[in-house]
Amino acid sequence: MKFSGWKSVENGTRTSLTALLRAGVVVWLVAGIAACGSDSPEHHGPTSSDTPALNLSSIKPLDIGPHDAVGFTATGLYTVTDDRLTGIDPRSGKPQWVMQRPGLRPDSKRISLLDKGGVLLVGWQGETGSIAYAADTGRQLWTTPDAEWYEYDDGGTQLVRNDPRTGTRRWSVDPATLGCAIPLPPDTSLMFPVQDLSLFRCPLDTDLEGEQLVGALADDTGALLWKRQVPDRRSFTRGPANVATVRQGTEIETIDAVSGQVIGRRSGPDSEWRFPLHDGSALAMDSSTLKEDKELRLEETDRHIRWTVPLRPTEEEVIPWAAADNVILGVLREVSGNDYWVVAFDTRTGERTVVAGPHDTRSGAKPLLQMSVDFQGTLLKSAPWGALIPGKNGTFAIIPTA
Repeated sequence: MKFSGWKSVENGTRTSLTALLRAGVVVWLVAGIAACGSDSPEHHGPTSSDTPALNLSSIKPLDIGPHDAVGFTATGLYTVTDDRLTGIDPRSGKPQWVMQRPGLRPDSKRISLLDKGGVLLVGWQGETGSIAYAADTGRQLWTTPDAEWYEYDDGGTQLVRNDPRTGTRRWSVDPATLGCAIPLPPDTSLMFPVQDLSLFRCPLDTDLEGEQLVGALADDTGALLWKRQVPDRRSFTRGPANVATVRQGTEIETIDAVSGQVIGRRSGPDSEWRFPLHDGSALAMDSSTLKEDKELRLEETDRHIRWTVPLRPTEEEVIPWAAADNVILGVLREVSGNDYWVVAFDTRTGERTVVAGPHDTRSGAKPLLQMSVDFQGTLLKSAPWGALIPGKNGTFAIIPTA
């Protein structure tokens, strides 16, 4: 798998909540996960990031001005408008920097996040190569004439991380020294970047589906942090932030991806729908068909239930979508209408707060901010600075960090 960076531009289409739930939509932004094909040992679910605690009561409208596309970085937002790429302060909506190139337009489909959202790799229409910019200042860092550039590259004989700040190679590791079977299997994902490191998975012999070696490499040096054997390629699943799971028969282990240490065990199988959180716990529902779900529960790593919230599937659909330290944000749609609300579940108690919506819900809950929420499949995204809620007609609201 060659990993060039997280795609960051808002580009969704309207679809039903149940369809998205069944599709296992992944909406990772800065600290999240991007789909890498069927080989990828990734979780399927919404965004669960390292976003600090959100201050729900401080939600406010955010005016970022006219734009053709909007995306996220670790430090703020950016917009594409005609021939301009603009960095936006997420708390004020004001421009922080503007990038223009005479006669050229930024290609919103060729903008990727590198360095955990600290670098924007931008392609310009009419040019084959790309230019890397610092996300916080817009300063040009380096250029490449190549049509594709990869921060993490396992397409050759080495496991490679290229430096997103300079465009040069930062480190390479010979997979044979890790214990991987050589030659490496072609067209198979081997490296999986997470929050603070790069996980790897490779076969131990010529049976590509058989016993695998998994482990972690330090992001700055490529040094081996830990490794272990797992029964087969499907036994290892990366989660949000720095957690992963290993399946051994009917037992499922949650591990700390930095140390490889087990932080919890449970007996399988898991629920049909499961939304891992950054601390190893997970939201769970019994079905990926929303009308069949009667409750939403938060399970600890040993499957102990922290809390359970009853659902009313005949009256409303609710799907969790993004997470911070203190809340899980979700989308609510009443079955009898087409309006959407953003709700938040307290990670400690499960208490639900209606954060944003066009009016009171039928149950009488008043939103903290009255706005027409625009649900387009990639609605809620969280980042180190907060969470953004798109409204109708290009409007937005921000929930800042505490």
